[in-house]
Amino acid sequence: NDGMCAVDNRTMSGIPHLKTVYLSNVGCIVFNPLIFGEESTLLELRLFQNNILDFPLFTEGSKKIMPQLEVLDLSNNRIKFLSGDSLQGLGNLKKLNLNYNDLVIIENGTFANLTFLHTIHLVRNKIKYIEADALVSPSLRIVLLAFNPLVLRHANVFRNCPQIEQIQLFEI
Repeated sequence: NDGMCAVDNRTMSGIPHLKTVYLSNVGCIVFNPLIFGEESTLLELRLFQNNILDFPLFTEGSKKIMPQLEVLDLSNNRIKFLSGDSLQGLGNLKKLNLNYNDLVIIENGTFANLTFLHTIHLVRNKIKYIEADALVSPSLRIVLLAFNPLVLRHANVFRNCPQIEQIQLFEI
């Protein structure tokens, strides 16, 4: 295994009714969404408990690879960086799970283009800072940030989340 999830490009393309895929605990270091082809109908992708180092790119040029994806689980990996550019092409995403990674900072605008995103799991990362406008999202309801060495430098870090219902900053 060369760390590529042991799945070649476009291996799962042309499966018109494929909605959910679990590729967990298979030793991925790099994941290429193109294994599903260029116009995937996938709604749920679970890639937890691998060794993925970088957030996968869900665009190829200006083309969105998984435009219908609603649930993305990348928990228990080794992802260190996340930005708004990382999330391009995931405009239909509703739930993002990045628990147990190595994230350190959440930058401004990271979730700005995810207008349907309602739940973010960021438990047990290494997040020290959340920039003032990092959590801009009109649908965001649940933000789980427990067990991070978090310092809230900005008093209004959640001000652009009008629908927020639950914030977890420590173990309940």
